[in-house]
Amino acid sequence: QNLPKYTRNAEHPEHLHLQFGPGLEWHLLDADPDMPTLELRRVIEGFGVPRPLVKDWLMPQHLPKLERIGPCVLIVLRYAVKKAPFTEDDQARLTHKLVLYLNGERLVTMYRRADSDFPEVHEVLREYESGMRDLAMGHLVNKFFDDVLHTYRSQLFKAQDHVDTVEARLSKAGQRSFTGEFSSHCLFNLRRQVSLYRRLGTMIKELMERYERGKLPSSGGGPAVAVMESTSPMSPSAFQPYVEDLKDNVTSLVFQAESLYQQISDVLHLSMAVVDHRTNRLLYALTVFSAVFTPLTWMTGIYGMNFPNIPEFRYEYSYFFFWGATVLVASLTLGFLKLKKFI
Repeated sequence: QNLPKYTRNAEHPEHLHLQFGPGLEWHLLDADPDMPTLELRRVIEGFGVPRPLVKDWLMPQHLPKLERIGPCVLIVLRYAVKKAPFTEDDQARLTHKLVLYLNGERLVTMYRRADSDFPEVHEVLREYESGMRDLAMGHLVNKFFDDVLHTYRSQLFKAQDHVDTVEARLSKAGQRSFTGEFSSHCLFNLRRQVSLYRRLGTMIKELMERYERGKLPSSGGGPAVAVMESTSPMSPSAFQPYVEDLKDNVTSLVFQAESLYQQISDVLHLSMAVVDHRTNRLLYALTVFSAVFTPLTWMTGIYGMNFPNIPEFRYEYSYFFFWGATVLVASLTLGFLKLKKFI
């Protein structure tokens, strides 16, 4: 009987509403990409979201941001899509938007629940049932921050395994196996992905540091103001127990992304070096071949002329002498190249 009962919106069944006693109200909106913009705007404004924040809410490509109007706080995050292929480099397909709107004791979230690894409702209820009956707004928001970082970390681990495989195959079999998913084009796109995750991680870190200081820009570009009163569930003091762990996680994430970015760059340089090495070996073989056959081609050109008074044509064994001369010249050329350590 202590569990909060959640209800579904009659008009939009995918939208849920949970009431954790008198202290926390949570609305989960499932971001349907097929929902018309006007309908989505109507749903958002139904929670009393100020118009400037609605504009930021509706921008699909919005980067991480934290903005306040009065007691209302809008947090925009981007999380990594877990099924994004390594060949993809478009931000819209690599990441999706997560919106957290806080107003007093109310939390409204919107994201695509189908393609995310965020805790489902039953997981939060299980924690609540296990004794966390004082579930606070700060704890719930912390879970979303932590899970956003987890999506980046999962993609970075997948990318790390892929790069290690490419590096191993490249060192064993050379450029001939460096095709398909292991092509240079794929690695270039993967490096762009890692660069995007690193940039978004850095923005989230700056966002958290700004929030921890209790200052953030107000809407309209005004001066920085206090985020919330100290009694608010999402005041910096209420969120403080979770900030240090999140800062450590995001710092580790950025460091991991930078290391992986450098490793991918090194693998790309290695692949180019392998291509250059194979090209040089081919040119080397062609050069040796040309050095041997150039004098023979000259001899063949001389005796291939149709002059009737070439004296060598009158000898009975001219043909065999010519072959002996070509073998001798080729041997001398190869001996010279070997003496000079060209081969």
